Amino acid sequence: IVGGTEVTPGEIPYQLSFQD
Repeated sequence: IVGGTEVTPGEIPYQLSFQD
């Protein structure tokens, strides 16, 4: 999941973790 708003298990949203 890149540049998405999916939430990883027990993690913060990818949008915040990995901003494209």
